[in-house]
Amino acid sequence: MQYYLVCFDIENDRYRNRLGKRLLQHGHRVQRSVFEIALTNDQAMLQLRQSITNLQQQYEETGNVRFYRLLKPCRDASFTIDGEPVLDFPASIVV
Repeated sequence: MQYYLVCFDIENDRYRNRLGKRLLQHGHRVQRSVFEIALTNDQAMLQLRQSITNLQQQYEETGNVRFYRLLKPCRDASFTIDGEPVLDFPASIVV
């Protein structure tokens, strides 16, 4: 499993909402334009990137979409203000 923090800055409301829905299929929203997602492999990342590229072309927008890879030591060291661990994804995902 590969974990990412996805952040974006997009002005177009429709494109931003569609992108948010697409990212919710892979994880959960942390803030309005920040998501923690889990992907099963490199192929899933390629498919997601292509899907986002298609959305960009559909809405004639580029925006700024960034993926930050979250490695296990970083995930394990991350926490909320209350001290709770973050990235509470299931151990396995059934597709």
